Parts: sequence; C-alpha cells; structure tokens
Amino acid sequence: MYKTSRTTSPRLPGRVVDRIRLKSQLHAAIGNGVTILESPAGSGKTTLLAQFTSELDFTIRWLTLDVSSGSPEVFAHQLGIALSGSPDFQPPATASKTSDLRAYLNAELTRVVAANTTPVLLVVDNVHELTDSREAVALLSWLIDSMPEGT
Repeated sequence: MYKTSRTTSPRLPGRVVDRIRLKSQLHAAIGNGVTILESPAGSGKTTLLAQFTSELDFTIRWLTLDVSSGSPEVFAHQLGIALSGSPDFQPPATASKTSDLRAYLNAELTRVVAANTTPVLLVVDNVHELTDSREAVALLSWLIDSMPEGT
C-alpha cells in the first residue's frame, strides 16, 4: 500500500536513544483513552511515538498535521486518508454542516475498525496546527469521542 509521509510513521534514524521509561508510560496508557504528549519543539515526541508504535501489535494509522489542517474540510480529508491508509481516499463532498464531515469520517472509521483484527491506534502529530480553528478542534474532539472502545 502506497502512503505519503503525512500518513506514515516517520523512519527512525540509525542512532536513536531508547526512551524506555517514556515508552513504558505510553504502554501503560493504552486502553485509557486519549494520551497527549506535550513538550517543546525538538524534544523528540515524534521519534518517541515512532519507537512506541513500532513495538505494538496494533493497526497503526498516522497523521502529521500542517497549517492546511486548520480547514475542517481539509482536516476531515486528511483524517480520512490516514484512517483508510490510501492517498486516493476521496475528499468529502462539499460539506455545508459539520455533521456532514462527521458522517464522512464515521463511515471510514467504522470500515477500518471492522476490517482489522487488531485494535486501531490513531496518532495525530502536530495538533498545535489546529489552534486557530475551532471547527477543526471540534471535529477532532468528536472523533476522539467516537472512537470505538479498544481503539
């Protein structure tokens, strides 16, 4: 399956510090809902998550946000691509309401969960890119609340 760099876990460098304590905290957090990593830029959050997810027997879906993610329609499409694992995933039809974007994402989330025998873990990196968009933050909040138990 072809993936773009936005929707794949970053490749780990040849030399990386194994952050055992932090990874064990992440392992302990699985099953407790949302886990948020917050620290200054350059502190290794993305590398830590890449190390952590490489150890899991989960279906990993990854999305790295950028400035374009603040548009709810663009954000929904980016989430759809990440969940589907396909860069060819169709964008939502013109959405006049947030509920249209929710329905679009719910359909793909339901399909992905049903299609996989392992739990789905969605990593959304660079969430700070959404800070200027209430609509995109609300969509992410809705998605978090909609994730089936065990994901």
